[in-house]
Parts: sequence; structure tokens; C-alpha cells
Amino acid sequence: MTFVITDTKQGRYIVPQFCEGCGGELVSTGEYWPAERDLIKRVLSWCRRKSGDGVIAIDGGANCGAHTIAWAMHMTGWGEVLAVEAQELIFYALAGSIMLNNCLNVRARWAAITDKPGVMQIPTLDYSIPSAFSGFSLRKTESMGPIGQAIDYEKTVPVPAVSIDGLNLQRLDFIKLDLELMDLEALIGGERTIMAQRPIIYVEAHAFLKDPIREWLEPRDYSLIPCWHNYLAIDRNDFDEVRDAVIVS
Repeated sequence: MTFVITDTKQGRYIVPQFCEGCGGELVSTGEYWPAERDLIKRVLSWCRRKSGDGVIAIDGGANCGAHTIAWAMHMTGWGEVLAVEAQELIFYALAGSIMLNNCLNVRARWAAITDKPGVMQIPTLDYSIPSAFSGFSLRKTESMGPIGQAIDYEKTVPVPAVSIDGLNLQRLDFIKLDLELMDLEALIGGERTIMAQRPIIYVEAHAFLKDPIREWLEPRDYSLIPCWHNYLAIDRNDFDEVRDAVIVS
């Protein structure tokens, strides 16, 4: 079978059996990147302490839901997750995992996060070939490394595209962006919301995007903490308090 159900330390998931990334780790170790998961859970708890119940978190590039499920369970009764995933079959697995865990505080959306709403043409993958499905870049770029199978960017299917601003959220406490080289584009498409709501942002910063992402965030009064290959970006007014509350040496 291409997709399987696996019981893990952090819930029950539907995952692509041949995934060499997130899904594979859930199957082989029973959890996905616990240090990162627990860091974000501390961030979400801080958001609740600051602003009260009703915390809203975006999981941008949710994949099979490793973070989505963990956050939703952590925030039961006081927060919600908006999980966005562009790969259609992976999205179905994400939605199934949400239901298997009775995470009724999650809204899942099949879409690519870009700088503006509309439609995006993306290639499809063969999920029966062992590959790093979570490392798949929706747009062709010379900076993208191999994932385990050839990708035909000339043969595409339409996928809904959304921007963070286009979601029209009245509250937003936290954004995670893991969009395989589209992260800066997503930030640009969320500028109005980010400036109004001042969410904490956890954004993937590949080597050639590190400077552009930093140069976008810092003039908007965010201070950055490097975390693995990501930035944790915090409003400068909250920086010391958040750092002391969430960073474990």
C-alpha cells in the first residue's frame, strides 16, 4: 500500500509508506523532531499567557500533520490550528490524521501559500517511489536538491493558492512556514496581517534565503533567533520575555 496508518508517541497518523522525511520518521521512531515540536508547544503556551484563550496558529506546509496534531492536542480547549498543505494526496492523509485523533480544533485547507490568492500549477509526485516528499518544491528552482525521484515541472495540475492576508484572520498568534523555497513569498503575502497581529513566526530559511528573510523581517521590528535551519522571529517588544520562556539550552 502507498499510504498506511501508523501509531506513534504523538498520535495516529496516515502517512506515505515510502516517505524519506516526516512520514518515515513517524513510522521508524514514533515521533517527528521532538525538540522542534516541544519548542513550538512552549511558544503556543506563551501566546496563551499573553493574549488568553483563542490562540490561532497556522501550520504552513503541514504535510502529513506531524506538527498539526501535536499542536492541536496541546491546545485542546484553548486554541486552533489552521493547517495548509498543497500536495493533494498528502492533504488527504493530513485530513484523515486529524479525524483519527479527534482533533476538532483543526481546520485543514488544501492550498499552496503564496503572495496572492488564485491558482497555482504544480507537478505531481509518485508516492510509490521512496522519496523525501516533504522536501518537494512546488516551483522549479536550481537551488532545490534531489528528493528521490525526477519531477516534471512541465506536467502540472492546478492547486488553489492562498495568501495569509487573504485568510482575513481577526487573530493570529503563530505562523510556521515550511514551504520549500516559497517562504519569503508567503511572508510578503501576509504583510498586512503580520504588521497588524504581530504573530511569532517560525520560518524555514534555506542557505540562499537566510539573508532575504532576515532583511524582510528585521525592518518590520522582528528580532530573530536561529533555530536549526529556521528563524524564530519575535516582535522586539516581546523578545526578551519569549526568549526566556521558550528557549531551553
